[in-house]
Amino acid sequence: MTNSTLSPLDFSDRSVELSPSLEPFVLTETDDEAAKPFADNWSNYTQALAILGFYGWLGDREPTLALDPDPLRVLNRLYSQHLNAIFHLPVNGFKVCLLPTISWSEEEVAVPRVAVELAEFTDQLYIIVSLDEDLEAIAIRGFLNFPQLTARTAQIHPSPDWNYYLPIAQFHPNLDDLLLTLQCLSPAAIKTLETPLDPSTLHSYKPHLQEHLPQIKHRPLWQILTWEESIALWLYPELLQWLEPKPEEQPETLNKYLGDLLTLLIQPAIDVTKWLQNEVEDLQNQGHEGGWQLIPATAFRRHLPLSPATDLSTLLTQIYQETGVSVPSDAGRAYQDLNLGLGVRLYAITWCLSYEDSWTLLLILGSSSRQPLNSDLGWRISDQTGILVEEKVNLDHPSTYLFTQVIGTYDEKFVVTLFSSLGTAISLPPFAFPWGKVSL
Repeated sequence: MTNSTLSPLDFSDRSVELSPSLEPFVLTETDDEAAKPFADNWSNYTQALAILGFYGWLGDREPTLALDPDPLRVLNRLYSQHLNAIFHLPVNGFKVCLLPTISWSEEEVAVPRVAVELAEFTDQLYIIVSLDEDLEAIAIRGFLNFPQLTARTAQIHPSPDWNYYLPIAQFHPNLDDLLLTLQCLSPAAIKTLETPLDPSTLHSYKPHLQEHLPQIKHRPLWQILTWEESIALWLYPELLQWLEPKPEEQPETLNKYLGDLLTLLIQPAIDVTKWLQNEVEDLQNQGHEGGWQLIPATAFRRHLPLSPATDLSTLLTQIYQETGVSVPSDAGRAYQDLNLGLGVRLYAITWCLSYEDSWTLLLILGSSSRQPLNSDLGWRISDQTGILVEEKVNLDHPSTYLFTQVIGTYDEKFVVTLFSSLGTAISLPPFAFPWGKVSL
């Protein structure tokens, strides 16, 4: 489907003559009003009309089917600009994928690869809904279930634009059979892909995505990315959101944040709730996870001289005196020595803010030698909304540490990137606090 100047449908004349070979549904003024919020984009608008027309047709043909009272909620504006399909439309317990076309005369339909090859997108039924703008109506052109669709796509190669192009004649035209399926068949009888992709397999594509995504601008994705690279975008629509124009943001800032976002999305996170669990203290007093050395509460209380626990205790006391931030005794504490110059050490302290249904991460960039930090050091902390903190050591007032604290809900993660003016940068694995999965 191509973008064009959008002209809302004119519903003034209902005396249209429809082809006897099709089973159409004439769109109503109510449908047009419901679709208008999507009229800023041609693909969004036509897909909204396809949903409303299909639901209208179902309501006329079989009013007993269970339908979503708000069907447009499944329309994802980010996906619809790149994928010619509407996924996971609920119909009587079935998950239905609509494949829109913008003409009743088209002889083939584009089926996105994601609809066939990614478990997160597969549905039980695939139905062609054709829109005729002149007649202000839709027509159901045919349907296949998922096993039938995969059998047909297995016989052809996907096109370079990540679609399978199938003749519409290969779809079942008998719509009574479609209604009978929706009425009488158990949804469990139609199997789809069940195993989602392991996100860790995408990690190797991070450098390529970081290089190629800024090149896209207004070009089609398939002209810049490989299919394998594009999977990250379909699984993580935050990357599609990053591609949306942001005139208020500087390109340099956007590109820096892209690296952080990719780390947050596709790099396995450090589960810092483990730092709070007793079994971690018992098993890993000198252990590490992702390069982090744990500082158990027992070691923290011993105040051994020249130890990381003693250094951290001194820093926390100073922070409390300067800012009033205090750390509970049961907080999880860890440190990591970094290859950013002599004696650079990062401390991370985390605990649960149960009264706010949130967690907090306190970070201290310090020196294991208790000397002031080099003036070329700095850090950036980001979450999935953007860059939260970005600062460097103050040249005028050098300190022995940088300090920051961030707060997030249990489904939020944070990523820390450390850098120096020499160009060296270290992006650490994200911090996660999946408290809902933990029982202490």
